[in-house]
Amino acid sequence: MLQYEDQGLVDLALREYRQAFELEPSDALEMSMAFLLPPIMPISKLDRELSLQHIVDYLDSVLAEDAGSLGRDSFQLRNPIDDLGSMAFYLTYYGVNVRPLREKLAAVAVKGHPQLVYQAAHCTAPGHLPSGNGLDRPRLEIGIASKSFYDHSTGKWMLGMIRDLDRSKFRVTVVLIPPIHDDSLTPKIRDAADQVVVPTADLDGVRETIAGLQLDILVLADVGMDTTLYATAFARLAPVQVGIAAAWPVTTGVPTLDYMASFDVVCCLTLTYSRQPLAGWLAGWLARPCLAPEGDLTRSAAAFIHLQEIGAAQEHYSEKLIRLPGILPYADPVPQELAREMQRLHWNDPQQLQALTALRSELGLPRPGKKTRVCANFI
Repeated sequence: MLQYEDQGLVDLALREYRQAFELEPSDALEMSMAFLLPPIMPISKLDRELSLQHIVDYLDSVLAEDAGSLGRDSFQLRNPIDDLGSMAFYLTYYGVNVRPLREKLAAVAVKGHPQLVYQAAHCTAPGHLPSGNGLDRPRLEIGIASKSFYDHSTGKWMLGMIRDLDRSKFRVTVVLIPPIHDDSLTPKIRDAADQVVVPTADLDGVRETIAGLQLDILVLADVGMDTTLYATAFARLAPVQVGIAAAWPVTTGVPTLDYMASFDVVCCLTLTYSRQPLAGWLAGWLARPCLAPEGDLTRSAAAFIHLQEIGAAQEHYSEKLIRLPGILPYADPVPQELAREMQRLHWNDPQQLQALTALRSELGLPRPGKKTRVCANFI
């Protein structure tokens, strides 16, 4: 089922789900069928709207309280880590404000598994740091949790943050959620932290381990990309809880996630090998051609720019949005000269926007007002 779903073969996935539902009906399977989506890029605006409305109607039916309606008083998710499934993940690519839908999904998750709601004993004032720099400690205790602290985009982006946080102000604990990967990046992340803890893989184990740390701040590094972190976000495990919207800038709709930290610009580094150096402005500005070990191939290190949070972005988040200026600052490795140049840019500055408009013309792109879509997977 999941294999068909991931390939966009919706009809085949739905057939398998229905067969499973006939053998053993469950609310989790019904929800998975409701969340089945056509290919990531719908054929038409109408297809997109019908898909969205189908999911909204399903969520409304689950949340309905009128006994005479389609309300499901017995709606149950036995294991939220497994039963939440895709979390409507691919709706992100539909280019619409999914905050209302994701807030409803969060409410459905709590209705199906009320035990998601939990509060650690030391969290007496949720949303605010305790006075006295946190529980009478000389430094604030920060915990950073993820399943992806290995050679993964999240691991690469978070390594620098874990390493570079001011240790005169913060003590950093990394929470490695199983399954544990052991590659070249994992030891660097372990070494960068002041403390590393590994809970059991089940939700109770994750929550109990984090609650036992008595953190001031809990950071869920990729909360929208993993059901374990998503389920964990419903618990109040620190006075302040923060998500990181680097690779996946979308709200969770979870009321106990206080902040979402995001960036005006994300800049990523890539290495390409070709017979010719990268051409034009990209080669002149961002690329650093050099002779590759393969002989006559040219290796070019290039960066691409992704404008992430512009306009009225707060309206799309249930969390309080923290918009950090400049680029995603902790990606390793980023050439220092490139980092300095990108950090200098202010993407809401009219002069900078004029420069981007001029660049459009130089590259032969459509005039402002038209949309250019580039579909790419940069993870």
